[in-house]
Amino acid sequence: MHAELDEDEDLLVLPENPPPVEGWRLLELLQAKAQQERIGLEETAKRIGISRSYLSSLRYGQRKVSSLGREILDKCAEFLGMPLAGVLMAAEVIYPTDFVGGSRERARQEVQRAMQFFASDPDWAGFVDADWRSWSLNTQLMVVLLYQKAAGLEILPSLFDAKIASEAFSAQQPEKAP
Repeated sequence: MHAELDEDEDLLVLPENPPPVEGWRLLELLQAKAQQERIGLEETAKRIGISRSYLSSLRYGQRKVSSLGREILDKCAEFLGMPLAGVLMAAEVIYPTDFVGGSRERARQEVQRAMQFFASDPDWAGFVDADWRSWSLNTQLMVVLLYQKAAGLEILPSLFDAKIASEAFSAQQPEKAP
């Protein structure tokens, strides 16, 4: 059963020209889910455990999405019906490259090595744009993951190691006071 929108209640609508805010993708996902469920700003905020004004400050870039705590991010995952890891990536708390052991520089090198492998595969080379090196690291990673799946290869075997992901998230969380 879907909640009906009160005529006076604001919808969760993001600005047309969003501010350059880390974690914007999470807000887009929340907006889409709220629209799908036909719920407003107040109800959306309630379901993810924050106030309406806090949600408004996130959507206008006055607060950082990446600063949301674990409990709120858990509630976002539940509301969206998606894994917490996906929410953490959408909020830009962790990045897909955090799942590769070692530094971000090593992750960048591994992803670019995998892209080079993909670009030189005679069965797939025609699908790779000449300017692939200008793509964002996340875009390159997504292409490599799709290529691995389609070609039945494992060229980034350490990718998506749950222990590495957990360590990446834990390192970014402030310690709780006793």
